[in-house]
Amino acid sequence: MTLTISLMSSVLQVITVDRGLVELGATVFLRIRDPILAVCSIQDRNNSTRTLANTMLYRYISRRRICEITNSQDRRIMAGTFKDELGSFTAIYGVEITDVEMSDVKIIKEGENLGMAALSAVVKSDAGQKLWEVIAPHVEEFAREAAEKADADAENHDPETCGHPEDETLIDIQDTTFDEDRLITAINMAIDDQLANAIGRVFQVNCAGLSPMFIDLKRAPGGCAKGTATNPDVVFEMSQAVFMKIIKEELSPVNAYMQGQLKVSGAIQDALSLKYLAERVKQLL
Repeated sequence: MTLTISLMSSVLQVITVDRGLVELGATVFLRIRDPILAVCSIQDRNNSTRTLANTMLYRYISRRRICEITNSQDRRIMAGTFKDELGSFTAIYGVEITDVEMSDVKIIKEGENLGMAALSAVVKSDAGQKLWEVIAPHVEEFAREAAEKADADAENHDPETCGHPEDETLIDIQDTTFDEDRLITAINMAIDDQLANAIGRVFQVNCAGLSPMFIDLKRAPGGCAKGTATNPDVVFEMSQAVFMKIIKEELSPVNAYMQGQLKVSGAIQDALSLKYLAERVKQLL
């Protein structure tokens, strides 16, 4: 019988990205998968796991706005991602994270509308007042013309012939196939010296139906290109669909590996560092 253990993280007070202040904690449920690793690989297993959970929770919350933290759907997604990432680390010392439950959020200070705060500061300044005197007549004229155009469009509107504009993305993420050149462009846009210095690894990616590609994050400035690396630190083998899910952070490398959808040659810890690149590339898709 495998015993499930629950660990309550410390209650944290975190400043959010919109300068709000919240208080919350989380309960982490874990299970010992390898008793020998759990005893021999780490000292004070439970305390180390609690510290790791606190650090990750702080990082997640500090990158989000209060409206995202208080939204129940966003919090469920965040808890799932938190569970996967924490589990990828604890698996190294034989511990499986079975669930993460986040506590209710206590809002100590509401977040700010950063755009409006900046605009308000400009408007209240002497330069802002002079600028407004110049542009006010043009703004009023533009608003009047826009209202007249909207009325005309409403009269000529035909719901049956009205199409829906398509969102422009670098890659069609609804499809399991994609333009490899555009993907490489997106990856190169996400790479900089800081990321290359932080990861320090070369990855080889082999997907069925695509040309082999390598991602060099060992030598600054780093880069991605078609071809085969001479001495890659990690080699990934997977389908196009799995690769896109990992890049979009819909599937963690650990889960893909455990489900047999991803083959990894090299150190698992090195392979997990690819998620830092995925976090950036996702914003470009």
